[in-house]
Amino acid sequence: MNTPQIYPSQRLPIIVKNVLKTYRKNHKLFVFNEPKQYNLDSPTQAGKQQITLNNSKDAVLRRMLSHMTSVERTKTKISDIITMNDFNLYGTLTFNGNPEMTAKYGYHVTNRNDDALVRQKLSKWLENGQRTQKFEYLIIPERHSDGALHFHGFFRDLPESWLKPSGRVDKKGRKIYNITAYRYGHTNFSYIENLEATSKYIKKYLNKDLGESEKGKKRYWHSKSLKIPLKTYNVDEESYTNQAGVTSWIGHDSLTKRPIYHGYDIPQQALFSIKQERPNTTTETEPSK
Repeated sequence: MNTPQIYPSQRLPIIVKNVLKTYRKNHKLFVFNEPKQYNLDSPTQAGKQQITLNNSKDAVLRRMLSHMTSVERTKTKISDIITMNDFNLYGTLTFNGNPEMTAKYGYHVTNRNDDALVRQKLSKWLENGQRTQKFEYLIIPERHSDGALHFHGFFRDLPESWLKPSGRVDKKGRKIYNITAYRYGHTNFSYIENLEATSKYIKKYLNKDLGESEKGKKRYWHSKSLKIPLKTYNVDEESYTNQAGVTSWIGHDSLTKRPIYHGYDIPQQALFSIKQERPNTTTETEPSK
């Protein structure tokens, strides 16, 4: 009896021993200490990791584990999107809640402590902008110290007519620009010199507030045509880890701190042919929303 092939559209899980992520300049192989169950068409794991606890704090600790795991997964997705796309601008967007700023700069006044309102206005601004201008973006909300949301933004192909020199420079001496088409508050953007370094910075910089949003609300926004790494499941590990120039590390659980996988960074020059069975391979063409 022939084993049926499993395709992503069938929503059937597979047992995954490792995942190979192919980036533009390198590969990363994650070899799990314990096999996991995945749905190939789902960005999340089909089988949730469980921990054994035997006291009244079980529920609280499980929520902590779920939250921390979810935040780390989101940070990895954000980092992957940045690495795979040629963004050339990075900065922040804020919302103005002070009428005096309206008189001075012409900003709209918004209740910046109303999360739903600022999310709605930012989404509408992005939507309206793309009706006339074909730019790419990745937007990440973060909670300011005063409780209001501000937004980290990555852009590509933003119209030069929208960028006005502020007359200031950042810590690295790069010119800071304001986005004139954004009238809700201050904007500070600089041209990116090293995208990989920026990706590592933003992943480290984003804190636990990334996951503390309204239930069902997006943790980030992105344009539809962005690329993400190709994922291949259950590859021949030795064929990759025995290549020249490979470096390795150990990944730990964010709550229990126990080792859960071995990671390998494989340089682009270590290209070779590996026969893959279709049930173990999937390609994601757009980032998960």
